[in-house]
Amino acid sequence: MLLREVATYRYHVYAVCGFPGEEECEVEKFLQEHQDSYPKAMKDLNTALRNWTPQHGPPFVDERAKRLRDGICEFRAREKRQKKLPRILFFEDSMRIICTNTFFKEGSTPDHEIERAIEIRTDYFRQSFVEHRILRGWALP
Repeated sequence: MLLREVATYRYHVYAVCGFPGEEECEVEKFLQEHQDSYPKAMKDLNTALRNWTPQHGPPFVDERAKRLRDGICEFRAREKRQKKLPRILFFEDSMRIICTNTFFKEGSTPDHEIERAIEIRTDYFRQSFVEHRILRGWALP
Protein backbone atom coordinates (compact mmCIF):
# COMPACT_ATOMS: atom_id res chain seq x y z
CA MET A 1 0.00 0.00 0.00
CA LEU A 2 1.17 3.51 -0.78
CA LEU A 3 0.96 6.07 2.04
CA ARG A 4 1.63 9.84 2.02
CA GLU A 5 3.30 11.14 5.17
CA VAL A 6 1.27 14.10 6.43
CA ALA A 7 3.09 14.84 9.69
CA THR A 8 5.18 13.10 12.33
CA TYR A 9 5.82 13.85 15.96
CA ARG A 10 4.55 11.64 18.79
CA TYR A 11 1.91 10.26 16.44
CA HIS A 12 2.53 9.58 12.76
CA VAL A 13 -0.20 10.77 10.40
CA TYR A 14 -0.49 9.20 6.94
CA ALA A 15 -2.99 9.40 4.08
CA VAL A 16 -3.65 6.45 1.79
CA CYS A 17 -2.68 6.91 -1.87
CA GLY A 18 -3.43 4.70 -4.80
CA PHE A 19 -6.33 2.65 -3.40
CA PRO A 20 -7.91 1.07 -5.30
CA GLY A 21 -5.99 1.90 -8.45
CA GLU A 22 -5.89 5.65 -7.81
CA GLU A 23 -2.70 7.57 -8.54
CA GLU A 24 -3.24 10.53 -6.23
CA CYS A 25 -3.72 10.96 -2.53
CA GLU A 26 -7.46 11.46 -2.07
CA VAL A 27 -7.13 13.40 1.20
CA GLU A 28 -4.52 15.81 -0.14
CA LYS A 29 -6.45 16.33 -3.40
CA PHE A 30 -9.74 16.92 -1.49
CA LEU A 31 -8.17 19.61 0.70
CA GLN A 32 -6.57 21.32 -2.30
CA GLU A 33 -9.66 21.25 -4.54
CA HIS A 34 -11.99 22.75 -1.95
CA GLN A 35 -9.71 25.42 -0.47
CA ASP A 36 -11.56 28.21 -2.27
CA SER A 37 -15.13 27.05 -1.66
CA TYR A 38 -14.59 25.93 1.97
CA PRO A 39 -11.52 27.90 3.13
CA LYS A 40 -12.19 27.75 6.86
CA ALA A 41 -13.10 24.06 6.88
CA MET A 42 -10.13 22.99 4.73
CA LYS A 43 -7.72 25.02 6.85
CA ASP A 44 -9.22 23.52 10.01
CA LEU A 45 -8.86 19.95 8.70
CA ASN A 46 -5.31 20.57 7.47
CA THR A 47 -4.38 22.06 10.86
CA ALA A 48 -5.87 19.07 12.67
CA LEU A 49 -3.88 16.68 10.47
CA ARG A 50 -0.57 18.55 10.57
CA ASN A 51 -0.43 20.27 13.96
CA TRP A 52 -2.79 18.85 16.60
CA THR A 53 -2.92 15.13 15.78
CA PRO A 54 0.85 14.48 15.50
CA GLN A 55 1.36 15.95 18.97
CA HIS A 56 -1.77 14.85 20.85
CA GLY A 57 -3.49 12.18 18.79
CA PRO A 58 -6.96 12.49 17.24
CA PRO A 59 -8.92 15.42 18.75
CA PHE A 60 -11.78 13.39 20.29
CA VAL A 61 -11.84 15.63 23.37
CA ASP A 62 -12.99 18.80 21.61
CA GLU A 63 -15.27 16.87 19.22
CA ARG A 64 -13.18 17.54 16.11
CA ALA A 65 -12.93 13.77 15.73
CA LYS A 66 -15.60 11.15 16.32
CA ARG A 67 -15.57 7.36 16.56
CA LEU A 68 -18.05 5.82 14.12
CA ARG A 69 -18.01 2.01 13.97
CA ASP A 70 -15.70 -0.94 13.35
CA GLY A 71 -12.62 1.09 14.31
CA ILE A 72 -13.36 3.84 11.79
CA CYS A 73 -13.34 7.46 12.94
CA GLU A 74 -13.83 10.83 11.26
CA PHE A 75 -12.12 14.20 11.41
CA ARG A 76 -14.72 16.97 11.50
CA ALA A 77 -14.26 20.54 10.34
CA ARG A 78 -15.67 23.31 12.50
CA GLU A 79 -17.47 25.03 9.64
CA LYS A 80 -21.13 25.16 10.68
CA ARG A 81 -22.61 27.54 8.10
CA GLN A 82 -22.25 25.19 5.15
CA LYS A 83 -24.94 22.75 4.07
CA LYS A 84 -22.40 20.03 3.25
CA LEU A 85 -19.79 19.32 5.89
CA PRO A 86 -16.35 17.98 4.84
CA ARG A 87 -15.15 14.83 6.57
CA ILE A 88 -12.00 12.71 6.51
CA LEU A 89 -12.29 9.10 7.64
CA PHE A 90 -9.37 7.42 9.42
CA PHE A 91 -8.38 4.54 11.65
CA GLU A 92 -5.71 4.11 14.30
CA ASP A 93 -2.82 1.67 14.30
CA SER A 94 -1.06 2.15 17.62
CA MET A 95 0.64 5.57 17.27
CA ARG A 96 -0.22 5.83 13.56
CA ILE A 97 -3.27 7.63 12.19
CA ILE A 98 -4.19 6.43 8.71
CA CYS A 99 -6.54 8.72 6.75
CA THR A 100 -8.52 6.70 4.22
CA ASN A 101 -11.16 8.68 2.32
CA THR A 102 -12.96 12.01 2.16
CA PHE A 103 -16.45 13.21 1.37
CA PHE A 104 -19.04 15.90 2.04
CA LYS A 105 -21.61 14.91 4.61
CA GLU A 106 -25.28 15.85 4.77
CA GLY A 107 -26.97 14.16 7.72
CA SER A 108 -25.46 10.89 8.94
CA THR A 109 -22.26 9.39 7.58
CA PRO A 110 -23.02 7.30 4.47
CA ASP A 111 -22.55 3.55 5.00
CA HIS A 112 -20.72 3.17 1.68
CA GLU A 113 -18.02 5.61 2.85
CA ILE A 114 -17.53 3.67 6.09
CA GLU A 115 -17.44 0.39 4.15
CA ARG A 116 -14.77 1.83 1.86
CA ALA A 117 -12.69 2.88 4.88
CA ILE A 118 -13.08 -0.63 6.37
CA GLU A 119 -11.93 -2.16 3.08
CA ILE A 120 -8.84 0.08 3.08
CA ARG A 121 -8.13 -0.75 6.74
CA THR A 122 -8.42 -4.49 6.02
CA ASP A 123 -5.98 -4.16 3.12
CA TYR A 124 -3.61 -2.10 5.32
CA PHE A 125 -3.48 -4.77 8.03
CA ARG A 126 -2.94 -7.61 5.50
CA GLN A 127 0.59 -6.29 5.06
CA SER A 128 3.12 -5.47 7.73
CA PHE A 129 3.88 -1.76 8.05
CA VAL A 130 7.41 -2.19 6.65
CA GLU A 131 5.89 -3.41 3.37
CA HIS A 132 4.06 -0.10 2.84
CA ARG A 133 5.73 2.53 0.64
CA ILE A 134 5.88 5.96 2.25
CA LEU A 135 5.81 9.13 0.13
CA ARG A 136 7.27 12.22 1.78
CA GLY A 137 6.13 15.78 1.23
CA TRP A 138 2.63 16.98 1.98
CA ALA A 139 1.72 19.64 -0.62
CA LEU A 140 -0.41 21.83 1.61
CA PRO A 141 1.12 24.58 3.74
